[in-house]
Amino acid sequence: MYYQAQVPKNSSELPVGNAAAFKAMLQSFSKKKSSSNMSIWVRLDKPIYHDEAFWDTGEGISDQHFDYSTAEAPDSSLTSTLGAQKASFDEASKPHLQILHETYPVGNKPVFGTNIRVFTNSTGDSWELNDMRLNVWASHMARKTAGVDEHHPPSSTWFDHGNCIKITPTPSVPPALPPYPLATTSAPVPSLPPAQPDFRDRLLDIMLLKLMGGDVHASLLSATSAPLPPSLPTSPARLSRISLEAFCNHYGISEIDQERLAELEYRPGNPAIELLEAAEWTAVGFKCLSWAEIVNTHKRFLKDVKTGLWNHILS
Repeated sequence: MYYQAQVPKNSSELPVGNAAAFKAMLQSFSKKKSSSNMSIWVRLDKPIYHDEAFWDTGEGISDQHFDYSTAEAPDSSLTSTLGAQKASFDEASKPHLQILHETYPVGNKPVFGTNIRVFTNSTGDSWELNDMRLNVWASHMARKTAGVDEHHPPSSTWFDHGNCIKITPTPSVPPALPPYPLATTSAPVPSLPPAQPDFRDRLLDIMLLKLMGGDVHASLLSATSAPLPPSLPTSPARLSRISLEAFCNHYGISEIDQERLAELEYRPGNPAIELLEAAEWTAVGFKCLSWAEIVNTHKRFLKDVKTGLWNHILS
């Protein structure tokens, strides 16, 4: 054993191997003042190792007369062994296991293969019914676990979502379209009949020619050489049946512009409106844009007459 004064910290360790050394240790502390730190550190020697214990350990007692029958279990029957317990469980689960085999035959879900049993719940999750899952399911049915039957498996880790069958979707390939047949020969384009002058156009030309003082007789002969459609007017006089008021109301011309057209002595269908000088239509109050709109309305009226829109008045 060794001792060392705590103060000063650099004091050396001194052995306490006999009574004289122990007495010297006590004297060194008795000389210190009571107010000073008198604590010491004591360190023991390491234990001495001996090959054999020098005390009686009892290992010399012979066990040849020991009665091992006293250490046997009180019940050594076959039912207490693990094998017997497993056989008992298998016997109780056997009819339920048979029900599961009949309910889920091998290959019942061809999408997962034809050599396994598969159970699919109401949410669409599927599990492979291997031997372990079938035995767990059948054992719960044998124990009559609440809510468990051949259509509802037990709440077990064997039937949680993480252990269900994972299906990797395969990209669908659209069916190939048949090749579009290429035309080897082009169909003949039907030829249009030769254009012939329309009688209505000739009639309007005659009216314009009459106003300009031309030879109306020759034009009238050429115009009457073609048959007259029954739905069109046969003379300019028939256009006079359409009043200026009806013309303006039909094409949405304002009352002010109607009064201006009356000052110009315009009658619906009169082609002379397109020949008026700017001084004439500006004198009655028309502006450039409003006059262009009147001329366009006049042309539209002539087209409507050709299509028979005014036949209810002209007939």
